[in-house]
Amino acid sequence: MVLWAVVVLCLALAVPVRALSDAVEIPIDVLVYFESPEGPGGAAIPTIVGVGPNLSGRTRVGFFEDVSMGTGAMWRTAGWMAAVVGAYTQRTDLSGYTIYFDVAGLIDGPSAGALMTVAVLAGMRGDTLLPHATMTGTVNPDGTIGPVGGIYQKIRGAAEVGKTLVLIPLGKRFEPISDHEMADLVAHGRELGVDVQEVGDIFAAYRLLTGQELMAPAVGASTALPEASFQALVTAYETWRGRYQEVENDFSALGLTVPEALQRDARQAQQSLIQGLAAVAYDRITTAYMQARLEYLGEVIVQQLTTAGWEPTYALVAEQEQVIADIDGFFGVLNQTQPAHMGEVPGLLGSYALAAQAYGCYLLAEQHREEFQFLAGLVQELRTPQLGVYLDDSYQIYGAYVADIEPRSPAEAAGLRQGDIIVQLDRHEVDSGSGLVQLLQQLPPAEYQLLVTRAPNYWHQEVLVVDLRADQDEELLEAAVQRLAETVMLYELAAFLIDSAADVLRLGRGSATVGPPDLEQVENLGRLLQSGAAAGMEYFDANVLSPAAKQLGMHPDRFRWQFMSVDYHYALTHANAAASRVIGGMSPYALLGSSAALFHDTGHLTAKYYGLGAETDDEGTIVAIQNERALVHMLELASRQALGAIAEAQRRGIEPTVSLMSYEIALYLREQTLDDKLIALQMFWNATFLAQTLVILCEHAGPYQEEVLPADIETEPAPDQEVFLTLEAALTNDCEIFDDSTYYQVFELAAAADGPVTIRLSSSDFRPYLMILAADGTLLAEGGASDAEPDSIALQCSVPGGTVLLVVANTVYPNQTGPYQIRITGASVKTPDGELIHP
Repeated sequence: MVLWAVVVLCLALAVPVRALSDAVEIPIDVLVYFESPEGPGGAAIPTIVGVGPNLSGRTRVGFFEDVSMGTGAMWRTAGWMAAVVGAYTQRTDLSGYTIYFDVAGLIDGPSAGALMTVAVLAGMRGDTLLPHATMTGTVNPDGTIGPVGGIYQKIRGAAEVGKTLVLIPLGKRFEPISDHEMADLVAHGRELGVDVQEVGDIFAAYRLLTGQELMAPAVGASTALPEASFQALVTAYETWRGRYQEVENDFSALGLTVPEALQRDARQAQQSLIQGLAAVAYDRITTAYMQARLEYLGEVIVQQLTTAGWEPTYALVAEQEQVIADIDGFFGVLNQTQPAHMGEVPGLLGSYALAAQAYGCYLLAEQHREEFQFLAGLVQELRTPQLGVYLDDSYQIYGAYVADIEPRSPAEAAGLRQGDIIVQLDRHEVDSGSGLVQLLQQLPPAEYQLLVTRAPNYWHQEVLVVDLRADQDEELLEAAVQRLAETVMLYELAAFLIDSAADVLRLGRGSATVGPPDLEQVENLGRLLQSGAAAGMEYFDANVLSPAAKQLGMHPDRFRWQFMSVDYHYALTHANAAASRVIGGMSPYALLGSSAALFHDTGHLTAKYYGLGAETDDEGTIVAIQNERALVHMLELASRQALGAIAEAQRRGIEPTVSLMSYEIALYLREQTLDDKLIALQMFWNATFLAQTLVILCEHAGPYQEEVLPADIETEPAPDQEVFLTLEAALTNDCEIFDDSTYYQVFELAAAADGPVTIRLSSSDFRPYLMILAADGTLLAEGGASDAEPDSIALQCSVPGGTVLLVVANTVYPNQTGPYQIRITGASVKTPDGELIHP
């Protein structure tokens, strides 16, 4: 038995060894910058990038070193990014490859990321790199090249080993080499006999470093949304438009109006719909609603704290905390959803991504709530003695008897005396000393009027003004209020995201002639992007967050919390990271959806702050981009990449609906503000990634077989059947709701005679789901509308005369509403009075 275990272990260990022996090794020269006693310098470090077959079925990315801890965290991050970008550029599943990076000595930093990516691609494609050429630059998830430093010295290091071509990031031709001197790197290279060229992406870099062309982006894509998707978006837009108008009414009830900028967004949404841009209209109105809702909650908090103290805000937090029930219910729906074909995959992945962000926001809200409650407790403790009196409740009197007064206290400053009885505080009756303490705990710090009666006869009343702000810890109070606002808004954001996830699941359904993907391949892609996301988080933290925190003299953890309040997209990314460890274990689709979103979000943040040098104001609005030339190039390349990926998916027989929606939104935002341009870049990436993922998953998927309906389900009544009854009704938000967040209505049907009955449920507003039950609740038949006939479902069953059937009108997807029709057919089935009887 022991011998057998050893044999099995040896066979397992032999798999990667055999893979490595067959690997193609690509030599590259990595340019590095170093500091020495003689000053800064540059060098070229020989490195091997290996690309070989992988028989393990798992993603394998390795790092070889000849000294302990020779490769740093940023070097490994660059290697993972190179592997992920290479696989997606090549449209292949990385689990079929073993990738490794072999370097001697000590090395760290991400600046070789683009060169490593080119080498990975060359190994996959069987090409080689030209020996006289090398490059420096990081790599972004879309294949664009990010900035690096120390290029002046790196060019000198390249020249010393005989390189005659050095590629550098676009927009980095000029580099400061001192406080007062700027070097022209092209001219510097010319002096050293080196041709220095700027490149913006790995496609151009690959051509210059290998002499070969990468797969050119495909052309001929149709970017028009399918009619069914267009109409579904219009319906969704109207729903969110109604919600936005409700928020406008809420503002009016407070005596306020929605901020003009958000009113403008809502008007632009309507204008976009008029122009036929349904995806843009949907995106604009949902954004306007969310921001208006958050603004409204902020106003509510301010008014409640000003007029009523802390207690109403506790109730608001408790009410919003219930969003976890909706989140759990929707995950139950997602975990039971299996795509019938490839066209349903993007909607499922997108729903998981948004649901992960929603759950992450809930987790962050819970953390903020605990901090808020702790800080609020401290504030209340500080506030009780602020009046500076000692109270005595031993007297049988109405009011708070003042036994003594602290020196230099607000009470002394207001003119309170020993023996006074306080009977009112700010028009609130005070019946005892304990009552006064409770009242002080509830009121915010401010100036208040005290009504007191005075010794010796206590018939004389005076009004005193007391300032309870005198010794208030304003910084502590401000922190408590900020945590309160963040708690409420994170709960609200979670609710918004879970509603959006339900929309994506419904709106993201495209047609396809390709069947569902292989789940093992889905999981492999998820694991790959999970590793890429972890690398991206580390990269962003090391290159953006930690340096900024150090510059401000703040602890990195504290700075992360502060940064979340400034950058909404970072807050969502952090939320996804917090939730993905739980979400990723639900299913392969959950792993891929949440990991892909996290990978691209971290890449977008890095490109935004590190690659492009975005500068923001105190509210997080981008006011400038340091490298505008790179942004223009990134947007142009991202647009072409998205079109190419969409065309490729369409040629495979898939209509990538979510990609088409993202592409339409990106085209619109590209022409708007700087903030919008960066969101456009992310939307282009999203369109590209989802379409590329479909193409990769097609590798192990078969053709789509149209669902064969069971024998007891009919799509049309038989010719000899008569339509006995037609009922018009509607599902609304007031209807009963199942645990999966779907609305339903129940009707009774009395059968007058034996025979078969066919019941059809139809709706153009939602995908119908129909159930037929016996009077005792026994399920007789159930089914949902198919892709072939998405607007209706018909069920048939045999019933004995005199029995009662329960007909349940329901929806396939959660939170759907709208009018519907029920039609009853059957040769020998009638109702006693010819109509359905509503219970």
